[in-house]
Amino acid sequence: MSPPAIIAVTSATPRDGASMVATGLAHGLAAVGHQVLLVDGNVDSPTLANAPSAPKLSARTEYDVLSYLRTGAPGAPSVLALIAPGVAASCTRETAGPTFARFRERFAFTVIETAALPMSGMALTLSCAADGVIIALKQGRAATDADQELMKILRAAHASILGVVTTQPKMMRGFEDYRKSLQHELIPMRALPDEPARNGGALGVRVG
Repeated sequence: MSPPAIIAVTSATPRDGASMVATGLAHGLAAVGHQVLLVDGNVDSPTLANAPSAPKLSARTEYDVLSYLRTGAPGAPSVLALIAPGVAASCTRETAGPTFARFRERFAFTVIETAALPMSGMALTLSCAADGVIIALKQGRAATDADQELMKILRAAHASILGVVTTQPKMMRGFEDYRKSLQHELIPMRALPDEPARNGGALGVRVG
């Protein structure tokens, strides 16, 4: 897949390792020199980022979504949290389009970690709007009805399935240390997205 590209990482059930796969892919692409954005799109159970507010995926142009990201160090991805309740309420393919266009303007690759797809309408929207979808599957887990439902939903939505990545429980436990360290490094976001930025921060910049 040639850049700029947006890749969604999802799963059939929670704790299958979508967060770990998304993080590993984003760091791998950044390590070889690409400008990469890692997005936490799991509103119900955020794992890559933790903040009380986040920009809405909206067709309106008043808010610069990219002003909410934490810029990554050289060789590491930048990180953006789309985890406020208002994000899910405003997330459709039409409203995600302008946001995705901004991602493509700035980043060679955008990797979006979503909730388990059969349980989240937002996960389906992000997966369908992305250029491709990677499915995370915990190694050794017995197949469930959710696995069949996931494939049926993606095919019906004409999503582009890039493949399935199996994850090992031992590696997933190690990933928790990274996740916790990332949460501590994130800049806390304001409770009100339209409140002026404080302390010289770049959050909430109005561009319209």
